[in-house]
Amino acid sequence: MMTAPRILAIDAAAHFGWAYGPIGETPKSGSQFFAKSGAGASYSNVMLGAMRWTTDFLTAYPADVVVVERAVPDTGVKNNTNYETSEMKNGLIGVIVATSRLLGVRNRDLVIKEDRGEHRIWLSTVRSKFLPKKPKDDVAKPLVRQKCIDLGWVTPEEAEADKGYDRTDALAIWYCACLLIDPKNAPPVDPLFLAAERRKREAERLADRYAKPAIPERF
Repeated sequence: MMTAPRILAIDAAAHFGWAYGPIGETPKSGSQFFAKSGAGASYSNVMLGAMRWTTDFLTAYPADVVVVERAVPDTGVKNNTNYETSEMKNGLIGVIVATSRLLGVRNRDLVIKEDRGEHRIWLSTVRSKFLPKKPKDDVAKPLVRQKCIDLGWVTPEEAEADKGYDRTDALAIWYCACLLIDPKNAPPVDPLFLAAERRKREAERLADRYAKPAIPERF
């Protein structure tokens, strides 16, 4: 019996988001800095941190596919980036892809257009697969975050802590890869499923609220 492909998705930046899990299951996710020194770390330390993190993660949690959000050309972004940011993202993508390849992750099942074994997915592709319609850039990230909450992939508290939307962006990338590789087994994210999940969580919260308190064995 074949196991479902395991996917690691990364929203690459100095402070990055990641999502991991087999197709069809609820993904694990998180966000953190690549460099131990955190914000303001040097370019070289961020690159070294990315290589170490990717190596350590894939050693502990093997993946069949590693995907990253493709960098948007400077000319395609309106006042949201600069040369240093663009250089950092492109460098991180290269480090992550090269490290993954070195560890044997070839992405043989991922075909984008006519390119088999691609690791990079366009942001426009991610949003078109994850959101019901293409939103404007200034509202897309909050919509992705809310959908991840509605799906139960993150709690409202975890989403609130994800200030840069890195974690939920990585989850959207993960879902897009699932859909491109195995659409029949990709987790459902349609409005009817979201509504059912929302009602289920509301019922669970009400049940917890009105549950009888446990009686201690001793006073």
